[in-house]
Amino acid sequence: MTTAVKSLPTHREVTELPSLDEIAFGEVLAMSLSTPTTHGTHGLHRFPAKFVPQIPRWALREFSHPGALVVDPFVGSGTTLVEALRYPVRAIGIDLDPLACAIARAKADVPNLEDVRLAWSRVIARWPHVPVPANVPMSGVDNPGHWFSEGARSELDGLFRAIEAVEMNARTRAFLHVAVSSVLRRVSNADDQSMKTYVSHTNPKDPPAVRAIVGKSVDRAIAGLASLENMRNSRAEMPRVLHADARELPIESSSVDLMITSPPYLDSVDYQYNLMAEYFWLGPLVGAESRDDFNLLRRQATGAKNPLSETLHVPKSVAGLLSAEHVPHDRWRSTVSYLQDLDTHLAEAARCLKRHGIYVMVVGNSGSRNGEVPLHDCLTRMAASRGLSLEHAFGYRVRRHYMKFPRKGRGGIILVDWVLVFRRVMDATPSPDRLPLLGWTLPPDAVAN
Repeated sequence: MTTAVKSLPTHREVTELPSLDEIAFGEVLAMSLSTPTTHGTHGLHRFPAKFVPQIPRWALREFSHPGALVVDPFVGSGTTLVEALRYPVRAIGIDLDPLACAIARAKADVPNLEDVRLAWSRVIARWPHVPVPANVPMSGVDNPGHWFSEGARSELDGLFRAIEAVEMNARTRAFLHVAVSSVLRRVSNADDQSMKTYVSHTNPKDPPAVRAIVGKSVDRAIAGLASLENMRNSRAEMPRVLHADARELPIESSSVDLMITSPPYLDSVDYQYNLMAEYFWLGPLVGAESRDDFNLLRRQATGAKNPLSETLHVPKSVAGLLSAEHVPHDRWRSTVSYLQDLDTHLAEAARCLKRHGIYVMVVGNSGSRNGEVPLHDCLTRMAASRGLSLEHAFGYRVRRHYMKFPRKGRGGIILVDWVLVFRRVMDATPSPDRLPLLGWTLPPDAVAN
């Protein structure tokens, strides 16, 4: 049962974001819970902490033009790319997470609708009904039975083998892989009530049979594909997804008109771990063959809890803004690594953007037992040092957390994301004024929204 959050200050509720000149600097808006967020292929596959499609749609409406090159350097599951199909622009998504790239391609670099329907009907006909012993495809998973029952492993193994056996083009096969992946958490033994992949012993799960839900899920995916065709601009180019690092963008200098992204949250969301059930099956298809490969991916990501970087220093531009006193000792290393990574990325973004090009970045301030970490201020100062001038900033209330149990006052939920609008200028600019620290929290018995 959802508990209303009555202790938070009032804020303007909207179904779509207003024009830039109708939003006050520092204002906080709230997206109505009745606002749809899964139209087209947006709902194809779950993904942790993805931003609502209204944000990139607003940015594209406000700042793009026909033929513009639009880049999302932390593309995640492809929300920006799907929205870019509404506009006559060229869009590129970049991510270091190979599963994220696969999901983004399936959602935005879409196959022919009739090809998918025909291929799926042939897969269903070929899907074996005789159970066979099977493990998960990723090597190094010592306890597959902990995560999936023997029956589920057998059914899924037969289904993926059928997808490989049926003749179809690569784009169609990739779409079906992701459509089937969308049910993997549900048919696993892992808890469905939070993003984290774990098997609850206090609330054991009775997962549904694979055949009972996979057909419905793929049918919904195909319906989403049909819906996307209806919303797509006839002059929109098919987006491209590049498996690459935002700290070293494979983009030509001074070529980008508009960047839109929501970088990973700091030490709040372990993206790969939250998709571990999906990685067990799709990992070998996207380049993560083993559990060791998977563990390395978790440490390479911006925002990793246990980053690979050993040489740590707070960027000079945020000196005095953040110190070890503001961040608990056990989070200091990941916090500094995160800031270093984003500082490097902002330098790359400045290199790639045209003069006066726009960068719309969405970031949430992490909370800790020492208080709210002012990441929005850190980013605006680092951006200013790289020649990205803060033009506007406003917040929006995060309403869906994929968290269906009370947090009992433990925190861990980001309640407001900040939309930062930067403009590329030629030289470093003065550090902007501080943005508000709201300090909002949920009551102990509050859940989801």
